[in-house]
Amino acid sequence: MGTKGRVFYRHKNIMELSDADKYMIYQQIEETRLMVNDGSNPIVQEHGSGFPAIILDYKNHHYITDCFSLESWFKKWKVK
Repeated sequence: MGTKGRVFYRHKNIMELSDADKYMIYQQIEETRLMVNDGSNPIVQEHGSGFPAIILDYKNHHYITDCFSLESWFKKWKVK
């Protein structure tokens, strides 16, 4: 088994940050996505440690976070 075609990133673990700090990070990712405007979207996938940890990747943003804060931010952001 090789890793052909796979790229490995060092993900910053932000799970212990406050929700407010995580929301600022999520907003930075969204602002980058809107600025780049190339049709690509962040990739969210389950982290190997299991629920509720997820991996959030977009361009040069690579984080381990929790699905609860991301879902909460998305609901608030979507209402704006």
